[in-house]
Amino acid sequence: GLVPAVQSLLEDLQGISDERLELYAVGTPCRFWPETEIGLYRIIQEALNNALQHSGASSIEITVRFAEEMMYVEVRDDGNGFSVEEATELYGRQAGLIGMRERARSLEGRLSITSGPGQGTTVAASVPCRSLDQRERQAASSPPSCVDLPAAEAAPAGEDGSLS
Repeated sequence: GLVPAVQSLLEDLQGISDERLELYAVGTPCRFWPETEIGLYRIIQEALNNALQHSGASSIEITVRFAEEMMYVEVRDDGNGFSVEEATELYGRQAGLIGMRERARSLEGRLSITSGPGQGTTVAASVPCRSLDQRERQAASSPPSCVDLPAAEAAPAGEDGSLS
């Protein structure tokens, strides 16, 4: 699933980076189709790589929040920040920023990037997760977007919700 994959990524990065990396899971985890989980993972990976390479951050937090019909991911750093408009214009369609937006759109979701010089950066994506009733109605025509995990497979979290 997405949360264990991101947790593994952070564990690998913590051995080679000085930044404090934190992962939080909020809500009841659900499983998405592999294409959706991979897409969200790639968005998190790109945002995390950008923060590590360019932000000068001392702390990067990733939050994965499961809601009834949506899944939200957020990568927030306390780094230098930047002008999103200038970066998009400067690097054009090759920018990872545009790639993240396009990936979110391909998942029928949305992506926002909030940043400013000296203010850190937040990359936030939201992707729909259809409810059980919607899955049952759509079962004949298409596969579900979200499958509830049995309680035993729910992502572990500490008392404060931290997975790191």
